[in-house]
Amino acid sequence: MTGVQTCALPICFPVTILRIGVFANALAAMYYALIQAHGRADVTAKFHLLELPVFLILLFLLIHLFGPAGAAMAWSSRMLLDLLLLRSYAGKHYV
Repeated sequence: MTGVQTCALPICFPVTILRIGVFANALAAMYYALIQAHGRADVTAKFHLLELPVFLILLFLLIHLFGPAGAAMAWSSRMLLDLLLLRSYAGKHYV
């Protein structure tokens, strides 16, 4: 046994993609909390409003092209965008 597990189920690829999004979301939570702690809930709300149309467009396109894996790609992309926006803002204003 090598310790490496393989999965041939159709759900395995979307789950692998979701892992990236979950990791990005975990990192973004730090910056989200920092911004919120400084009383700037408006910043995070504006970022989320900015992300929404991008996410919806990606969601519809990627589901059409890739099915469940496309949905995972769209959500993970949103999480990565959230991380980049929050980190950028926090880095300029608080760190």
